Amino acid sequence: MSENEELIKMIQNGSKAVVAVAEGYTASVELVGKIIGSLAKYIDKPMAEIIGICVDDLKIFRQEHRLKRLVRAFDRINLFLNERGLVEINPLPLKFAIPMFEQTSLEEEDYLQDIWCKLITNTLDPCFDVEIRYAYIDMIRSLTSLDAKILKYIYETTVKASTEKQLEEIEEYPVSFDDIMKNITASSREIEISLNNLKRVQCIWDNDVAMAVRGIANSIVRDKSKVTPLEKAYEITALGFYFVKACII
Repeated sequence: MSENEELIKMIQNGSKAVVAVAEGYTASVELVGKIIGSLAKYIDKPMAEIIGICVDDLKIFRQEHRLKRLVRAFDRINLFLNERGLVEINPLPLKFAIPMFEQTSLEEEDYLQDIWCKLITNTLDPCFDVEIRYAYIDMIRSLTSLDAKILKYIYETTVKASTEKQLEEIEEYPVSFDDIMKNITASSREIEISLNNLKRVQCIWDNDVAMAVRGIANSIVRDKSKVTPLEKAYEITALGFYFVKACII
């Protein structure tokens, strides 16, 4: 009997899984077996507990679409892990695993689901040198794909500017609204809304472009209430910087 057949038999014999089947979930046992087998690789828990997590916490046995979204996510995670040549991984703590996989299974957009997959991959990677914070889970839930693309652009522009100056550490760098408009495909109103949301989750902060030209316009006094988004520059915060490293790039 192959490993997959043994897993399927275990699922069929598992009391909680049998209850779920009896209640009428439509997904095949093979599909469920693939999900549970993948979860078992990432979470260091007995198989019975893994099945219990699927039934009690993720509640996905009767939602075939969510199962299929998880299958895509596991394929992406395995791809990212293989690209790094990882043989051993850090098991996911349940505190991270349950909300991460729940949100991953609910995410309909591939671009955003890949962000969840990168966060999971980096949490599994024992060589990843950025602390994975629980706050990142809530932050991803708060973002649209446009938000993430704008944040990634601000991050890359900041890194590029610091590299060109041959700085050992990343230096704050103001990115103008106009530069964002030129490099991100969206309307000015959509970009403004995204920037406001990125400020809300403390990934960026803004200031008047004139005031951002350090040493030149610092003496100019302006009525901040009259400054429009087109006149502002946006800088990535430390939280935003490490958030991007943890799950976007």
